[in-house]
Amino acid sequence: MVKRSLATILVFALAILLVEQTGIGATPEASTVQFRDVTQQAGLHFVHNNGAFGKKFLPETMGPGVAFIDYDNDGWPDIFLVNGMDWPGHVQRHSTPKLYHNNHDGTFTDVTHKAGLDVEMFGMGVAVGDYDNDGYDDLFVTAYGQNHLFHNNGNGTFTDVTQKAGLLGPKEFSTSAAWVDSTVSPGKMRQLMLATARCGRALLA
Repeated sequence: MVKRSLATILVFALAILLVEQTGIGATPEASTVQFRDVTQQAGLHFVHNNGAFGKKFLPETMGPGVAFIDYDNDGWPDIFLVNGMDWPGHVQRHSTPKLYHNNHDGTFTDVTHKAGLDVEMFGMGVAVGDYDNDGYDDLFVTAYGQNHLFHNNGNGTFTDVTQKAGLLGPKEFSTSAAWVDSTVSPGKMRQLMLATARCGRALLA
């Protein structure tokens, strides 16, 4: 009995020592890192259009994709935001993806039209990758309907090369995508991996 009590005391003493040494259970100190919302101040006036009109379709419940892309190779990350659109028969307004150029001073400028990216679609996700290895990142936008591949022309503009690249159709419900190099060729991205709302995956060469 005495031995058991002594063992219990030793266990408790060890636990107390551990708490004192490691700080386990102590109240965490207030963080010195703080964040504040500077969206409007930075010039980002994007509003996502999910096309909702009361039917509660599945694509309406999903948020849009977003990507950082230094599309002009100036060393500063720009922002591309995917957007949806109104459903046929219920068109109230027109909406497109948005490309914001980094002004190097904490602000951004909407260059969507100038860049040739003001294309209406029910966009879902986006993958950034230099698929033709010309030194400029391109954009692949997944969508409900037709996906789109935008080639970076290297002069601040993009061209829709979906059909030229053999990516026209089928029109499905693609949610996300990623550039991969299944051939293990350094610096070369040869294929796209797509995920669909039916939980399927497709590898496009």
